[in-house]
Amino acid sequence: MRIYQESLLHIGLDEAWEKLQQTKTLAEVARGMMSYDTVAEWPERWEVGQEINLRPRLFGILSPSDHFVRVVAKDDAQHYIVTEEHGGAIKRWSHCMWLQPLLNGSACIYRDEVLIDAGFFTPAIWLFAKVFYAHRHWRWKKRVMRRRD
Repeated sequence: MRIYQESLLHIGLDEAWEKLQQTKTLAEVARGMMSYDTVAEWPERWEVGQEINLRPRLFGILSPSDHFVRVVAKDDAQHYIVTEEHGGAIKRWSHCMWLQPLLNGSACIYRDEVLIDAGFFTPAIWLFAKVFYAHRHWRWKKRVMRRRD
């Protein structure tokens, strides 16, 4: 099953791209819904070839299983990062994050596209992921607005 989420960010492409590459941004935009036991061990930036066990916790308490993220592509010119993920019931979680500049240069579009295969559990995990990505995008926009104040 596929998820697609898109948001307008009122920051320039260069600043958004810098933030998207930082692993700590994941922890920041997931906060309030998801936390990660291994965040202190994460590298500073997402780079091709890395594999990280996030060890997620839903609402800080429920830890369904390990969740491994492998960065398979990253393009500085086209502003995208692609990961292949798996863990627990999730056989495949293919995730592409990319940014598109707007003509005026003061804003950009941030997009997430995710393909999920969790066998029998796919519909339930897809529903969770829809809520999770809506939360992440809300947090991105909130973070950008806080920066502007």
